[in-house]
Amino acid sequence: WSERPKGGWAGGVRPVLGTFPIARVSNGHTFFIQKLHDIVGVPPVCVHTTYQYGDGDKYAYGKRERLRDAGLWLVDPASRYTSGSYLQLTSSLARQLSPNKAELLLPALRDEVHCVMAHLKLNALQRQWLQVGFLLAHALGRTLVLPPLWCVVDRFWTILDHCLIGSKVEMSRPFVCPLDHSFDVPAMTAQLPEWREHTFFASQRIAPQLAASTAPVRVGAAVAPDAASSAVPAPAASAPAAALPA
Repeated sequence: WSERPKGGWAGGVRPVLGTFPIARVSNGHTFFIQKLHDIVGVPPVCVHTTYQYGDGDKYAYGKRERLRDAGLWLVDPASRYTSGSYLQLTSSLARQLSPNKAELLLPALRDEVHCVMAHLKLNALQRQWLQVGFLLAHALGRTLVLPPLWCVVDRFWTILDHCLIGSKVEMSRPFVCPLDHSFDVPAMTAQLPEWREHTFFASQRIAPQLAASTAPVRVGAAVAPDAASSAVPAPAASAPAAALPA
């Protein structure tokens, strides 16, 4: 810092300006969307909840949902993780192959040329699954645990470059996207039954007996396990598989 304010620096302290590595001190895109810290293999130090689209006029619903997804929202009461009955959607339309590579599992969803079309088909099917999930959870008197939601198109305030915010953005595609990428989180909060984030049962706060007590449920077409033993749809499947934590 070459210039001093009139009268000098308070206490004789001279500030030093520098830049932080973005994978360690992340903005909302590099952390929640790109997951750059996983790609380069460094632990993040802090994250800003920027680049998100889910806050309301009266509450930061989008920020809370993203921090819950990442296990960084620590103000929920312990009872949220120690009691209740849940329905967890376990099917998935895509899988992560490495930190910067993923694939869609249904050939009908893949479109190497038209990324917007692939995204719209993927999003439409996931919305159908969530609708079924909320209805089943309500009928069973349980709280729905969302599945990971996948996107092909990023979300941004201006023009995208081949469905991403820049041609040199390092990230997988498809990618697990925050709820506010595809849904109006304040409207969901106001109008839908309570739900849990897709990482709910991975939380360090979850009661072991709650996470361990489950029963599988198959809805509609048959599903087949993939190499990771998670439930994924067979090519003709259009309905989700689920688990019922007791």
